[in-house]
Amino acid sequence: MNNLYFNKKSALEDYDLIIVNAIEYPFVTKKIETVYVEGNRNGTLTIENEEYEDLSISVTFRLIKMDNYKNRMRDINFWLSNIEDSRLFFEDYREKCYKVKYCSINNIKDVHFNSADFTVVFNLFPYIYKNEEFPTIISNNSNIYYDGDLEGYPIINLDLGEGERNLSVTIGENEFQLKGIEGYVVIDSSRSIIINENKQSLGKKMIGNFPILIPGVNNISWEGEINKFEMLKNTIYKG
Repeated sequence: MNNLYFNKKSALEDYDLIIVNAIEYPFVTKKIETVYVEGNRNGTLTIENEEYEDLSISVTFRLIKMDNYKNRMRDINFWLSNIEDSRLFFEDYREKCYKVKYCSINNIKDVHFNSADFTVVFNLFPYIYKNEEFPTIISNNSNIYYDGDLEGYPIINLDLGEGERNLSVTIGENEFQLKGIEGYVVIDSSRSIIINENKQSLGKKMIGNFPILIPGVNNISWEGEINKFEMLKNTIYKG
């Protein structure tokens, strides 16, 4: 029996929900624009860019315990609507996960004495991610291997200690600089933000583009004093 895990909960173990439909797992898809060109004997002109389509997964649940039915459905609705951990993964596909933007909960379509069916559409970010990924401590002038299919947008945690300093960091062929920073700094390429430990923006102290990881080997080096350089790769896949 398949089961899904979302928002730090198990559908079956925490809510007595079983999945009654076959899950169609989507693949990452680029946005493609087609333009009609008069006189073009090869048909429409196809334009690809680096943007990707949002994904979605439709799941039909069956609630198999009907005691205290209304309270159970209220708890399920709260679980699906108040997202703290956006990861979504399935029992038969645990090594990778999706990340949920929001859930669309359809009306209950079939109620029996012993069960009730309803459908949830999980509206997803465009990528498929490595599940249970953990940060790695990086040393200066070292290589890391990124095994994703697409460019990764890492999250970097820097422990700089006291006293303002300037840094120049190179990851692959990309370089960025940080001016007059100290303490604990988070550089989140997935959201294009840089903040301190108080979650205050340090965007004005950064020069250059947010770092990315390319599939394969990436060299990492820096100039300036860093007590600890920690990176979450945020590995993403096409499928």
